[in-house]
Amino acid sequence: MSSSLNMDIFHSLFIHKAPASASILHFEQTVEALIDELVLLPVAQENLMKVEMIFQTDKGDNHTPAFGLGSRPPTVFVVVRTQTVEQLGIVLAAQEVRKLAQKYKDLGIQSAGFSMNVVPKIDRPAPDNGLHMVFVYDDPPELVASQNHLREFEETMRGFALLPAIQKNFARFEMWQSTDIVDRDVRDVGYSTQNRPTLYYATAKDIEAAKEMMSDTHTQRYFASAAEGSEQFDPKKYGYAFVANVVTKLDHTKK
Repeated sequence: MSSSLNMDIFHSLFIHKAPASASILHFEQTVEALIDELVLLPVAQENLMKVEMIFQTDKGDNHTPAFGLGSRPPTVFVVVRTQTVEQLGIVLAAQEVRKLAQKYKDLGIQSAGFSMNVVPKIDRPAPDNGLHMVFVYDDPPELVASQNHLREFEETMRGFALLPAIQKNFARFEMWQSTDIVDRDVRDVGYSTQNRPTLYYATAKDIEAAKEMMSDTHTQRYFASAAEGSEQFDPKKYGYAFVANVVTKLDHTKK
């Protein structure tokens, strides 16, 4: 992913969850093949600026229990960048794109999508080959509109970003917060707009920097105890994290 944040770019995120009985490898290969089809379409080539896939890996799984986080459901994330919201709408309205979307449904893949605000918490130059980490918080539907829930969540993550091990080892740390700008277009494609997680996306210099952060007991205790006594924010129940493999499928930003 790019090492600096461009506020003129429109960001959207699509989430594909594996069917219960699916092989994870087969599921990931299937989603990747469909994305490969998508980016070759003329409407995608003409309107999309960048498309990246985020795959889960098990590189950090030994550390996540110390943070009080649960297991991760097999999921592939697709980040789409356009210059305007209208360009994304053109792509989603194209019949060939809707045919691809139907393939996800036919295969039992649960798909959701939304536009997102990208808010930097740490924004320093990051190496192109840096290590990527993602924290996903599946906002409980009954609490999404709760101001207490939002305040507790944002305060927790603001404090997390200021921890010494985070400041030392993360070059970038961004909050990806959903918006409803493209909800109608997403629903017209046949995707859900109900699954609206908040993501925190981080880039560390390398695996050693990531290991240092994940092994830091102060950082572990801070996060693991974040929800103690709270009914509004519960990362143990609704959150998970993983070291990611990010694969670029289309990139017109360098033209």
